[in-house]
Amino acid sequence: TEGVSDEVIAPHLHFRGGLRAAGKVERTGGFSDNSGGAYVLRGESLEEARRIAADDPLAVSGASRLDVYQWNTR
Repeated sequence: TEGVSDEVIAPHLHFRGGLRAAGKVERTGGFSDNSGGAYVLRGESLEEARRIAADDPLAVSGASRLDVYQWNTR
């Protein structure tokens, strides 16, 4: 991600890896313009997803804003 240091990205990737190991992440990926990325969480509620995102080092450090949306898949 442009403008975000490895000091912030490395903990984020570690955090995301823990979520994946816990079965909480479905998909992850960066945007093609390198402006950021997204991950799809598996959770019991929107509130749980918001709590998870709030604990992401990108959010904790203030390096990035994480928006959480409920996605109704088909």
